[in-house]
Amino acid sequence: MRPVLPSLVLLLVVGCGSCGEELRVEGAHPYVRCLHVEPEEREWEAGSISFAVEDRTLQITGEIASVIAFALTPGADLAELPEAPLRLVIGGFARDEGSATELLTALAEAGPTLLLPGGEDDTGVLDDVLSELDSPALVDLRGIHRVRFGGHEWVPVPGAPEGRYALGENGCGFSAADLEKVELADPEGPRHLLTWAAPAGAGPLSQGLEGVAVGSELLADLADRVDAKGGLFAWPRRELAAEHRPSDGVVHVFVPIWGRIVEGPDGSWSNGGVAALELEDGALHLAR
Repeated sequence: MRPVLPSLVLLLVVGCGSCGEELRVEGAHPYVRCLHVEPEEREWEAGSISFAVEDRTLQITGEIASVIAFALTPGADLAELPEAPLRLVIGGFARDEGSATELLTALAEAGPTLLLPGGEDDTGVLDDVLSELDSPALVDLRGIHRVRFGGHEWVPVPGAPEGRYALGENGCGFSAADLEKVELADPEGPRHLLTWAAPAGAGPLSQGLEGVAVGSELLADLADRVDAKGGLFAWPRRELAAEHRPSDGVVHVFVPIWGRIVEGPDGSWSNGGVAALELEDGALHLAR
């Protein structure tokens, strides 16, 4: 891995390239404990949005009545990406250095973007490309335990449960012990999970191939403990945004993949989409 550039201080967190072997977990499904990367406490601006990090909390201020959320495929064309004051990208942006450079460059040009690594993303690749681009618009959520914007709170958890479903040993992951260290004060506004993997109990949307339930019990326990009212998830994959409302005030939103993906058994292709989210009335709403 190339040395970390001094200008990396302009990024939200110091990436896993400099966090040491203590964050690596070996075993049948090796992973990196990205929840415990140490974020830098600071303030900065990107466009009309202001950011501040303190005590593992990211406060975002500006006119943010809506956001778009999605995952990515390598080679995705971001030129037609819908405009929004803020983007949430949940995985798929750091599989390899070539595609990561193209995707993150385009996202930086699009405007303020929150990056939550998923099971497909390589932490070493992400460190390298973020340091090269040195863009204040790209906000790495590794190590952040609470995000506030638009009157809502979000609890980000990067990566795959216990490294399962991840593509390599450099992917983010988490265990029950990692999640137990997430300590949050009472929420200021409705609180939601922001995770790559769906929690158990997210309804039929959390079922994988042939109806197999793939939701994480670990994330379901976290949601109960922090009083999260649903959240945003990207695994299992979806071609189109979908939501499930099991009860009043609880909304599970599955974000789709933006980029060319196989849609049908005949090999037909789809360009995917984004989840356009409205943040009014104290709950999540997919824009219709």
